[in-house]
Amino acid sequence: LRIRIVKDVIKLSSDEMIFDEYEQMIGEKMVDYEDELRAKEEGKDEKTTEIIKSMLKNNFDYETISKICGKTKEEIEKIKETM
Repeated sequence: LRIRIVKDVIKLSSDEMIFDEYEQMIGEKMVDYEDELRAKEEGKDEKTTEIIKSMLKNNFDYETISKICGKTKEEIEKIKETM
């Protein structure tokens, strides 16, 4: 809501420099936010891979691993190849 209000205020502003500065600021924040989301997703994928490896070492079948971790048999086989 705050961002929408700020956008509206800036759109109403006749000062082109303020609007340009605002666009740059939002662009930088979006890049930071996307980087943060990507890092979280990569961390989640790494953790899932470690769990799958542990399950494979403990002789879990592919179907069970797939149900628990949400990976296909092919994805699990690729992970097994890296062990």
